[in-house]
Formats: sequence, structure tokens, C-alpha cells
Amino acid sequence: EIRNAAYDGRAVRQGTAQSETGGKLSTFLYPSQCRLMLELATKLSSGACRSLDSFTLDYLRILEDGSCTSTYERFLGCQITKADVNSNNNGQGVLVMADLDIMAQKRVDITVSDFAEPLSTDYPDQNPFVFQDSSGTLVIASAITNYSSLNLSITNTIQQRWDEGRYPLRSKWRERQTTLTATLLEKSNALRDAFEAQTALDVEYNYNNGSDNLIIDLNSRNYVQTLAN
Repeated sequence: EIRNAAYDGRAVRQGTAQSETGGKLSTFLYPSQCRLMLELATKLSSGACRSLDSFTLDYLRILEDGSCTSTYERFLGCQITKADVNSNNNGQGVLVMADLDIMAQKRVDITVSDFAEPLSTDYPDQNPFVFQDSSGTLVIASAITNYSSLNLSITNTIQQRWDEGRYPLRSKWRERQTTLTATLLEKSNALRDAFEAQTALDVEYNYNNGSDNLIIDLNSRNYVQTLAN
């Protein structure tokens, strides 16, 4: 933005030579798709220079122009900066949702030949995981029952470098923070004691519908951050 004193400091030019691209994807967590999405959010390469996989995302938009014109976009160099996997026992909340924050390198235009409109047969022909699929699996140091919500948040710190380019030239994974927020009955002082002593706890749970089993194992180095009454 450039402001001009001759126009009482009003903006006279606005543009950019540097572009930042990102978005958000929200979807039900279908068993056939959860491995792809969660590995893109968590799987790191081996070796000294750890990196998070990138991917290409194609997007179809229907314009509100009276004729429902389709436009097509492709987002290159996408990485998941945050993944939330949430469910609860309240109405539609029983359907497990995955909310993905996505950082991209750049956006380009494509055509229908690159990304044809999906058919009904392209969508999952199955039910998503539901909150009740976690019953009997939650462990926070010991088995936990009587809980009403599970909210898993995975945040990746990714550093983009533009240098002299219009678009990011490098994208480096730096660290990760994973947090599980659970709403449950306080039936003992065990978690409060662990909070005050900052005792490391084993945390894990599953979404198991009898045919498919999503295991979420946060291992044994977890700490209670906050307790709310």
C-alpha cells in the first residue's frame, strides 16, 4: 500500500509482489480416508533434515453468476499446519470431524480436463467414525470412562522462506505440539495429582467401529496442562 500526501494520506496504490496461500478443509472422518489425512499431518521423513510430506490439492468452485459456472484451481506444495479431530456426545457432534489448516506454496488455474467434477461414486460409501466408537478405549494413565468429548489437536510449526521470490522457495518443518482435550467426570484426584506433580502419563484411545480401527497413541510422555471445573 502506498499513501500520497497530496491526497491527505489516502491510498493511491495497492498491490503485492509476495503471495501467501492457505485454506481450511473440514470433513467427516471416514475410515477409508483417515490414514491419508492423518499421515499427511503427522508423518515425518527420516534422517537429520526431518520434513513433512507435501501434496497437491485441486479445487472446484461453482460461481454464483446465475449460470453456475465452474472454475478450477490447483494449490501446489500444500502442507498441514494444524489438524483437529473432534467428537462429542451432543447431536451431530457424535460424527467425528477432521478440520485441517493447510499452507500452500502457490495457487494456479487449471481446467476441467485436469480435475473433472467428482461423481457420486467417488465419495466414500461408508459411515464416518462416531464418538461411540471410542467407548472402552480411552486411557489417561489408567482407563477412563464417563467422558463426553474428545478433541485432538496436532499443530505443526512450518517455516516458509520467500527470499527474493514471489512465492515461498522453501518450507521447513520445525516442531510439533499435540494436545488432547477431554471433558469427563472427576471421579478421583488422580489427574489433579498428576497436574500438580507434572507426572508424565500414558495417553491413547481408539475409534473402533468393529470393522475399522483408528488407533491414536500419544505414548507415555504426556502432561496435564490445565484442569477446568
